[in-house]
Amino acid sequence: MSPDETRRCLSEGYRATPDGLINKETGRPVKVIMLVHLLGSMGDVDAFAKLADEFGLFLIEDAAECLGATYKDRKMAAPNPHMDAGRRFIATSFNGNKIVTTGGGGAFFAHHEAAAKRAKHLSTTAKADPTEFHHDELGYNYRLTNVFAGLGVGQLELLGDYVDRKRTIASSYRAVLSDTAGILQIHPEPAACRLTFWMFTVRLDRPARPVVDALGKCGIVARPIWRPMPGLPAMAGSAKWRELKASTELCSSAISLPCSVNLILPTNAGLLTRLRLRWIEPPGVQSLRIVPNYELNKRPELMRAAVRPDDLSL
Repeated sequence: MSPDETRRCLSEGYRATPDGLINKETGRPVKVIMLVHLLGSMGDVDAFAKLADEFGLFLIEDAAECLGATYKDRKMAAPNPHMDAGRRFIATSFNGNKIVTTGGGGAFFAHHEAAAKRAKHLSTTAKADPTEFHHDELGYNYRLTNVFAGLGVGQLELLGDYVDRKRTIASSYRAVLSDTAGILQIHPEPAACRLTFWMFTVRLDRPARPVVDALGKCGIVARPIWRPMPGLPAMAGSAKWRELKASTELCSSAISLPCSVNLILPTNAGLLTRLRLRWIEPPGVQSLRIVPNYELNKRPELMRAAVRPDDLSL
């Protein structure tokens, strides 16, 4: 939700009590605003920090997808002047599909010493004695091994190069897909952000899944984007604030294209067309003709059909 819609939700959907905000529908308390940074972009951190401060809530940022991005020239997890540092926490991911990976795990950020020490204590089995196996509360073994941490440190040294590579791939896609029939919107970049384009995503004028399946048959691994949480079985019956129209629409019509940092894209736009998805039929036709690189090499007439003169002149 936008900051304005979040404010409306907190003002109209909850009631203030001496113990904090209570959901009017369920009677359950709310303690946290969770801001999720998606697809290599960042949300409006300042606006949500102000909201959290105003309503007495914690702000937790899910930064799993935006390592390397910036907001108002501030890096992900940079200090924020609009709320108490002890009520704001950030987590990123080093999962296998992220821009920096250790195969799993992630990193926790806090600008409050006591909170950071407590998080470290809980994540190291809450072991309270350096010699004895005494655990003073319920803890967790969330530590990365030294080997995996070493892999991550090595890649972090190249993070700037990885981001530049991702942005180059995004620019290449944008150059050849900007006027493609059937694409309603190409991955935007908000004015306040410098994106990593972790997953370069486009919104189609038709359902996404048939396109994903058709690309898969050609050896092109595209993905639909995530389903809204209220639509998952585990969340059935949970309270929600109105209908999530934008999220539902994106889920049904958006796809993410291949964009790993090791993806090789020719610099010539005409050759790049060999690697891109291209549907030959007009937008009203639901069946798609995907022309992969290997087929274009064997059948030049398909290349002539798939490449327009303006592609070759770029």
